[in-house]
Amino acid sequence: IEMLAEATRRLGPAIADGQAALGYARLDGDWSGLPADFDLATITLVLEHQERVAPVLRGLVSPLRVGT
Repeated sequence: IEMLAEATRRLGPAIADGQAALGYARLDGDWSGLPADFDLATITLVLEHQERVAPVLRGLVSPLRVGT
């Protein structure tokens, strides 16, 4: 959450202009509340703690826009 707060601070103008948006979801939680049209998604410093990485990546890929 601290990293998200720092990213929000740094991207403040882009967020205010609608050029960027940040979201947060637990890897083992419900992602249905996130927007369904990402251009880019990152997962940082957590996959090494997951027993099964494939389900996490499948869940992340589905809302990505194709061809952008």
